[in-house]
Amino acid sequence: MKLTNPQKRDFTKFLAAVALCAPLLVTLPGYAEKPEHVKQLRDTKKCRKCDLSGANLSGANLSGADLSYSNLSGANLSGVSLRGVNLSGVSLRGVNLSGVSLR
Repeated sequence: MKLTNPQKRDFTKFLAAVALCAPLLVTLPGYAEKPEHVKQLRDTKKCRKCDLSGANLSGANLSGADLSYSNLSGANLSGVSLRGVNLSGVSLRGVNLSGVSLR
């Protein structure tokens, strides 16, 4: 089957649109912490079963915090002090732990 010039232009536009939209169709893990859980952690250092996925906690002093059974997937914990933190049952998948103190 031979395409006419208008058909070729339309097909080219279609391919360009698909190429531009393709990255939007890729499924990436979604991380969305609950802001109230982040506030609770910062205020009380007690956040059992909290959703902190994707939270930016870099540089925070979390020494002695209770994070048991919380979801920290994809969180940024770079430079955080985790001294004496209860991490029982915590999900750390994809967490940035660079410069973390675990003493």
